[in-house]
Amino acid sequence: MSRLKPRERDAIVQALRAGVVPKLGLRHIQVGRAREIEELVKDMDRIADGGSAIRFIIGEYGSGKTFFMNLI
Repeated sequence: MSRLKPRERDAIVQALRAGVVPKLGLRHIQVGRAREIEELVKDMDRIADGGSAIRFIIGEYGSGKTFFMNLI
């Protein structure tokens, strides 16, 4: 695990206080998304090889949809 830089720390705290997704340091605060990310990487590989894929990101307000999209 990489060390959290002060700039990233401050950006994370400021964004979370404002109720928005941080622009920096997402890898430090994401938890439990490994499977979803692996599946999206597979989709991107398929697309790079000339295939196609579609995903819909759905969820309740505040469930992390925007966070997840910024993470990838």
